[in-house]
Amino acid sequence: MYAAGCQSQVDLLKEAQAKAREVADEIDQKLEAAAPGAVPVLTALKLVMGAAHSTYAATARTTEEMVRLSAAQIDAANASAAARQGNGKGAKRAA
Repeated sequence: MYAAGCQSQVDLLKEAQAKAREVADEIDQKLEAAAPGAVPVLTALKLVMGAAHSTYAATARTTEEMVRLSAAQIDAANASAAARQGNGKGAKRAA
């Protein structure tokens, strides 16, 4: 359940990253056709969008890694609990 929720977050971050890339591409197109006075503003906006894109990418990678580690810990905890239950039943039978 946790893994599914985290995966949804990863998917949302990837969509946001793709949208940021689309906006950056649109800015590039406008920059090519822009009047000389608008170039500094569009250049600054392009830098901001690039930073946002990088942030989304890093967050998505971190979230994916967190999902993998969390899933591994949950699996290990479940296996440990199952083993303890198995040992407890065996001890009761032996008694």
